[in-house]
Amino acid sequence: MARVLTALCLAFPASVLAEVVVFEGNALPETLGWERAGSADADRWLDPASGGDLEGDWFCHYCDLGVWAPGPIGETDFYRMSVAPFAGADPWFIEWRVATDAPPVILDTQGTPVAVSAYGNGNALYHFTITDGRIRVVRDTGLPVIYMDIAQGVPHTYRVELRGEQSYAWYLDGELIDSGTPYGMYPLDDSKVIWGARYHHYPTTTCWDYLRYGDMPADASGDFDSSGTIDGQDFYFFAEYFSGEGVDAGPGARWADFDADTDVDCADWEAFQLAWTDTVNDPPIFFPCFGGGPIPTVSDWGVAVMLLLVTTCATLAHRPKPIERPQT
Repeated sequence: MARVLTALCLAFPASVLAEVVVFEGNALPETLGWERAGSADADRWLDPASGGDLEGDWFCHYCDLGVWAPGPIGETDFYRMSVAPFAGADPWFIEWRVATDAPPVILDTQGTPVAVSAYGNGNALYHFTITDGRIRVVRDTGLPVIYMDIAQGVPHTYRVELRGEQSYAWYLDGELIDSGTPYGMYPLDDSKVIWGARYHHYPTTTCWDYLRYGDMPADASGDFDSSGTIDGQDFYFFAEYFSGEGVDAGPGARWADFDADTDVDCADWEAFQLAWTDTVNDPPIFFPCFGGGPIPTVSDWGVAVMLLLVTTCATLAHRPKPIERPQT
């Protein structure tokens, strides 16, 4: 992904951007306010600083048996944050992109090698257990557990959308998998999000591209972070969701799809520029649509060259990305 944008436009000084919490895989989670839960012995690194094969910035961790006595459970490395500031939010979303080499056989023992859970004391629960090839989804102990096979060896994008007590929907790689009436309201005052990995019979290498949650932006608003302004922070995500003409950009891109035709293309870029509200900075030059906006001034050319690199990387966002633990 176009992570260099964080240096050019945003810097992401904290994990909270207006009405959304973001973890972009380019820092250790605890530096952005996440509480680390579990063993401190798990190996952790940021890719591509390690020289691995992932494109963009990914946070990776490796869990093995470590110093624990022989048994099924070893190192764990999980991160938790309260969702209380979003209590009663309607609509609300959580989305993440992850790759892991945890073998699917672990699910046969009810193991939890990689998990993301939006939970609390209320009735609603959205718990995803993830392996390389198969996932398990639990919404409540009284509801059937969903098992689903997924493609192996590639990252996957998961998204849950909640509209109060009226509806829920969850997506895998942009495809609607399940929807209906929620079992209760979420988030509540005691709600939390936890994500991470553990050793369960097998060592596990897991890498996270991002995890984001918060108020779901309004369709065709151009305002990803629901801040009431359209600026460089929104441009970072517009560049990521840009799909090109005729290519479905997925449910997470509806805020950037101004003409509601499912893609995010240069027509949407023109609308995004017109919607821009930042009175200090003009919209950046976006090379996939260069020529659709104003001609850059001489002072713009340095930024233009850098953004050419940025947007080129952005087009690679959905290529398969193998994971590799650095050699020690």
